[in-house]
Amino acid sequence: MAKIFKTALDVYYFCYEKGNVTSIPASWYITKNFTWAEAFKNELNTDGVPFYDIFLRIYNACLEFQKVRNYLNKPMNVHCFYRSIEHNVRAYIQSGFSKTVARIKTRLGVHMYGTALDFHVNGMTDETVRQKILQGVKEGKFKVRIESGTNGWVHIDTGNPFASNGYSYGLF
Repeated sequence: MAKIFKTALDVYYFCYEKGNVTSIPASWYITKNFTWAEAFKNELNTDGVPFYDIFLRIYNACLEFQKVRNYLNKPMNVHCFYRSIEHNVRAYIQSGFSKTVARIKTRLGVHMYGTALDFHVNGMTDETVRQKILQGVKEGKFKVRIESGTNGWVHIDTGNPFASNGYSYGLF
C-alpha cells in the first residue's frame, strides 16, 4: 500500500463530510511512521468529529513522536493516541469511577487534546523504552514528557496546550 501524506486540513474536511473519524484510510500518513487512522483508532463511529485544532495538535505532536521513533529505531505499536471526551468518560467509568469523577479526570487528560501517545516496543521493556526516551530528552533530541510507572505501555506527550507555562519535559 502506498503511503499518502495528508495535511490536518485535508483529513478534517474528509472526516467532517463523513461525520466521523473511523473512515480514515489506513494509507493516510501524518509522518513517515504514524497514520491518521492510528491517531483515531480508539474512537467510535458515534463519537463524531473533533474540532480542527485537534487535528493540528495531532499533526504537531506527531512531528515530535516521529523524532522519538527515529531515536528508538524501532516500531512503536500504538495503543492509544487521541481520545474524545466521551471516550475518556466511558473509560474512567469502566475503571470504576463515578460519572462525576470521570468527568473531572477527563478534563486533565492530554489524550483528548491530541498530544499524547500510549505504545509499546516489541523486544524492549517499558522501563528500557522510558530510559532511552529520557536520554533523548536530556540530549535535546525532542521535547516530550514521559509518564513513569505504567505497566504494559509507555505514555509520552507534548503537553497540555492550555497549561504549558513552566511545563517540563522528561519523566513525570
